Amino acid sequence: MARKVNVAVFDNDLRVEILKREISDTGNKIRITSGGTGNWKPSYDNDSFLEFPYRSLFSFWKTSWRRIYFVKKRGKKCVNFNTGEVKGPDPEDLEQAIGAVGLNKLGNQKQEIHIIFYIIVLILIGIALKVFGAI
Repeated sequence: MARKVNVAVFDNDLRVEILKREISDTGNKIRITSGGTGNWKPSYDNDSFLEFPYRSLFSFWKTSWRRIYFVKKRGKKCVNFNTGEVKGPDPEDLEQAIGAVGLNKLGNQKQEIHIIFYIIVLILIGIALKVFGAI
């Protein structure tokens, strides 16, 4: 079982979602989502976390420190607190993911006309003929 770390994912609206995710096998990336077009593994380093104090229920008198890594949503690298650099999403990865999803749906649209449509049209024609006095 891989080691898990706390990750704070923030978006442009500055709402934070704190997740507990595994570190990759190589040890330099955090697996937030893996597989398919939603594959997202930001890299991290020694300057991309903040430590927050917390107290557990069993040792209330002892203060422990929880390390939380910060990353922008879909960013390819965690926030570097030493330089203040925030990496956003990689445009090439976004275009590739959007293209992969869009190509599968291209040309698969079927225009089906259900039997209910024909029944409604026949009823409307019957009502129109009755109103105009043809029946």
